[in-house]
Amino acid sequence: MPKLCPSARTDVPSDSEQREAECYQSLDLFCRYYGIRPMATRHFGFPYNVGLALWDVQGKLSDSRYDTLVSLIRGKGKWHFTVRQTYDTGMALYYIPVSPLYQLLRDNNRKMQGRLLQCVFAYLLHIGIPFYRGQESFLHWQYEVIGEWLLENPEEWEQEDFHRQASQWRAAQVVGDWIGKKIGNPILLQGFQKRLDAFVTNDKNEWECHRVAKGFYALYRDFPDGNVFAHARGMGISEEDDETVWMDQYISFVADARGDWLSEQVLEGVNSHFQECAQMQNPTIVRRFRDTAPKERDTLEFESRLFPLLEQLIHYLLEVK
Repeated sequence: MPKLCPSARTDVPSDSEQREAECYQSLDLFCRYYGIRPMATRHFGFPYNVGLALWDVQGKLSDSRYDTLVSLIRGKGKWHFTVRQTYDTGMALYYIPVSPLYQLLRDNNRKMQGRLLQCVFAYLLHIGIPFYRGQESFLHWQYEVIGEWLLENPEEWEQEDFHRQASQWRAAQVVGDWIGKKIGNPILLQGFQKRLDAFVTNDKNEWECHRVAKGFYALYRDFPDGNVFAHARGMGISEEDDETVWMDQYISFVADARGDWLSEQVLEGVNSHFQECAQMQNPTIVRRFRDTAPKERDTLEFESRLFPLLEQLIHYLLEVK
């Protein structure tokens, strides 16, 4: 349990009765909202009783899926409880390669896998994941920088290396534009369940494809209007902050990620940019219990299901030969 050590910071302020009343009014709103039964603390005396109440509700609100921080702050002249919940994406790059889908759709023996994953990709595009061929995307700029460096200085390379690398760069453009058209039609989402039900698994690879697609279909069914960036704000970070890794920088479609020269150059450029950053933006919800409890029941359930599915999808795509 917390202890109270007398200091200048813990000396009882002159307006202690008002502060105590504000804190317990906020605590009541907090507990009603979350359905928490708080321990009896008021008889311990101010300010220790408020510190004890804060410690109590922090423990009772803990959720293994999220980082949860309960704070007592002063805003608009009143002391109140605030809750910040964050889904930690784990310092990972969620880069979804499109070249494997291109291969599957053009292979008659594996076209059914490609058609099923086509619906998955359509849903990911629907929820806002950036596509590297879009000029507004972070990775579009990375590919453009690599292209300028490569194509404007061909004499810096061995002829064979130059032709191989230039071919990879042009292929990334062609494949990206082709896949973009293949997954951009919203009607794919209407046929998602039909393709899922018609899919026949004959081996472990097809079973894994079906399992991943089934997970995304369940997410689509439960969150048809979900958006990957719905909770990308509210972290107290300015959007002009160049020391932050933003969500739209580490979540994106990418040409490929299977270790060819171009993939390595993209990854090197991304890591070089991120090394200059001090923090990452993660999905976050902030609730304030000042005069009234928040009306919405917004949660991070969408994100807690989406990101593990993205990891499974990327792992599957990296195994496509």
